[in-house]
Amino acid sequence: QQLESLHRIVTEVKQESLLARPWRVMEMDCLKDNMDVLHFEYTTDIEIERDGRVHGFAGWFELDLSPGVMLDTSPYAKTTHWRQVYFPMPSFSVQRGDRLVTTLQTVSGSVGPDVIISAVLLRDGVDLYSFFYCYPGVGS
Repeated sequence: QQLESLHRIVTEVKQESLLARPWRVMEMDCLKDNMDVLHFEYTTDIEIERDGRVHGFAGWFELDLSPGVMLDTSPYAKTTHWRQVYFPMPSFSVQRGDRLVTTLQTVSGSVGPDVIISAVLLRDGVDLYSFFYCYPGVGS
């Protein structure tokens, strides 16, 4: 399934709505790295932890500002004005133990990086569902 021109939304994501453990997509050192680090491709195998419906993906950041000073915008931390970014998509059902082999990629967009999310849902090794979505890198 493919949809074009989906838009990300900045919103508050409740930790109880998450169906799997978070995973780290990328790290950058603001003192050493240049903007090229924002263009990447990362694939992970996500294990679904409880039955439910996937409606999209959530993202956030953590900044290590200095020793002992962390800015955490995750659903597990106190809400900040940054909140979380939500990448919506048509929903689909999952069961505990399903695996979602997911690739997250960023490429140059017109304003900011376009975010591309693709995945295959596996249950007992059988491919049940797959998708490919592109979220343009424009202001939300």
